[in-house]
Amino acid sequence: MRTGRPRSFEITLSETARAQLVALTQSRALPHGVVRRAQIILRSADGESNTAIAERFGISVPAVGQWRRRFYAHGLAGL
Repeated sequence: MRTGRPRSFEITLSETARAQLVALTQSRALPHGVVRRAQIILRSADGESNTAIAERFGISVPAVGQWRRRFYAHGLAGL
């Protein structure tokens, strides 16, 4: 059962977008920040809570929310 404030939007990924995000997470040439943001979006799309994502990556909950909002508004270009 989920606790906390409900999300104002859910991240849903097409097969193409998911494949692109997975490719980003496996890249060794991209900056670490881009890889981490792709991991955040993938976990969010899988239904993991912002709090759990923040704890896993050692970042703040507002930072997770920020990247979710940017991805929702701008897609991959927002990362």
